[in-house]
Amino acid sequence: MIWPALTLAALVALFAAYALLGGAVSIIGALQHRNTESKWWLLLLLGVVSIIAGIVTIANPGLTALVLVL
Repeated sequence: MIWPALTLAALVALFAAYALLGGAVSIIGALQHRNTESKWWLLLLLGVVSIIAGIVTIANPGLTALVLVL
């Protein structure tokens, strides 16, 4: 309530970090289990989309803040 702009900026930064790290972990997990799982490519796709979302978040923090608030 004291610093709403700073809080929103921190929320956007945390979302970007979560998307990038979560995407990387998903890709690594998909590649490690591609021989045992038949649908490993879905996890790979989720990782790629998550990394793209993290990059878009870093590129457009204002738009991301608006989407997160709405």
